[in-house]
Amino acid sequence: MRTAILFLFLATSWVFAQSDRCTLPTRIPSPRLERDDCVNRAKPDMHVLALSWSPDFCQSARKGDPDTRFQCELNRFGFVVHGLWPNRRAARGKCEQPRNCASSLVSDSLVEKFLCVMPGVRLIQSQWEKHGSCSGLPQVAYFAQIDRLWNSLVLPDLRRIAPPSGTMPVRAIRKAFADANAKSGITQEAVVVDVRDGDLAEVKICYDLSYKPTKCPAGIGATSGTARIVR
Repeated sequence: MRTAILFLFLATSWVFAQSDRCTLPTRIPSPRLERDDCVNRAKPDMHVLALSWSPDFCQSARKGDPDTRFQCELNRFGFVVHGLWPNRRAARGKCEQPRNCASSLVSDSLVEKFLCVMPGVRLIQSQWEKHGSCSGLPQVAYFAQIDRLWNSLVLPDLRRIAPPSGTMPVRAIRKAFADANAKSGITQEAVVVDVRDGDLAEVKICYDLSYKPTKCPAGIGATSGTARIVR
């Protein structure tokens, strides 16, 4: 019995080891409005929670860049939230998705609260403007929904799961997420992967309008192939 408890503790530690520490900077700048790329006030018919694999992002981030220093120099994250996107299944390309429906600044208090989940002031502001403004939710409720979904997830520690070569089948990454979150109703069909230059960049989880896991539409991510896990 004692051995079983110890194994459960270690397994749980492996899952959460990637994100159990976060050092906030001594000064957090206030957000500034972002420039719109395209505007589309279409109503969404689903949502996508995009999780970035931080080691991949940071390997190409510019040293000393104030926009990335918190994520890539002060801390060492695993998965982080890129954003929660109101989407349309039939959309082709970002400008056919709901996007930039309104423009307002994220409050300093919300930035500080979510910086360890979405590690960048500019990231938080841009995600609110581009996507949150099209969610139909007020700003506080939009970030609260991100918080609920994020905290409901069990995040596989891909640094430990990946073989010494670092390369994993995309199906294995999707299965790891589905297996870890089976109690939440997440299946492999609800998980897709973004691979960039052969490396894992993001994992996307699809939800319906009630934020229940749903099958991802074609075209928003890979369901097969391989991805290298940058450590």
